[in-house]
Amino acid sequence: MNKILIAYFSLKGETYVNGRLEMRSVGNTEVIAGKIEVLTHGNLFHIETVEPYPVTMRPPKRRRRSNGGKPVPALPPKLRT
Repeated sequence: MNKILIAYFSLKGETYVNGRLEMRSVGNTEVIAGKIEVLTHGNLFHIETVEPYPVTMRPPKRRRRSNGGKPVPALPPKLRT
């Protein structure tokens, strides 16, 4: 039997559900990764960033203030090892 690794990156917090913003403790990609795990009997690996993303979908002003007013590069984020 083949070993299957399901590596995923998922944002928790405010997310779109049926066209509306809602607060969720699990991100959309994590939900799908869990379904793939059940179907394939694979192993989940959650990719995490060094600095967590904000929980709201409107982060630019908050992130700029926390970076001394300088724009914060969106990608690529530093990943946790």
